[in-house]
Amino acid sequence: MTAQATSAVSASSVNNARYRYTGIAVSKEFAAVASDGIAPFIAAALLAWAQGAYWPIATYIAVLAGISFVATFFSPETRGISLRQ
Repeated sequence: MTAQATSAVSASSVNNARYRYTGIAVSKEFAAVASDGIAPFIAAALLAWAQGAYWPIATYIAVLAGISFVATFFSPETRGISLRQ
């Protein structure tokens, strides 16, 4: 729940006010397809590959979290910028 609250705030500050809703919705849905949509298939494949061990799935989740963490450093700073543009 916390991730959704913070992502909504950051997404609304990055997108122009005229296209804000569309920008948030499109980016959120494409990200959901890319990560959440295929995650069960990747997890099942990793589980079969590791013969029931859970560590490859934990590594996969850690890699996704690392990508999200690094991406925060590439998002633009919007402090002091009008969000009404």
